[in-house]
Amino acid sequence: VLKQERGLKAYLFGFGSANDAGGFVIGDYRKSTPVLAADVYDEAKGYGFSPTAALQNDEIWRNDSYIQHACRLGKGLRFRFRASPGTYTLRLGIVPFETSEQLSVTGSMDGPKKLEVTKDKAEAQIEIQSSGEQLSIEMDGYASLRWLTLIQKPSI
Repeated sequence: VLKQERGLKAYLFGFGSANDAGGFVIGDYRKSTPVLAADVYDEAKGYGFSPTAALQNDEIWRNDSYIQHACRLGKGLRFRFRASPGTYTLRLGIVPFETSEQLSVTGSMDGPKKLEVTKDKAEAQIEIQSSGEQLSIEMDGYASLRWLTLIQKPSI
């Protein structure tokens, strides 16, 4: 299993801090790519906010690099990134400002998806099919985006 996990494609992003983006264990420990609010989508990098920068970086002051920092999103602001074709599990550490908000994921081969994100849970998860084009996430309202993982599903 460990060897199989090491071979999985993974896209890991930590938001709000250039120096403290955290990481995840997928076979081995893999560092997250740091993303700041000012990081606008760039074709060469393959990720960033669109059409403009995120509202701001937030420090939450918890001693946990996964949830210590965030970028603040608002309606009409998307985080976009490219991923190789395949089937993935998309997970987000995201906290809406309201009790509950809708998260939209576009760019998946199986069409746009919507899911509810709650302040209590502060996480969302969905399976998606990447065509190799851009994937995009957007909230209906304001939210703090803490981390994002897109991890290839193992073939059985």
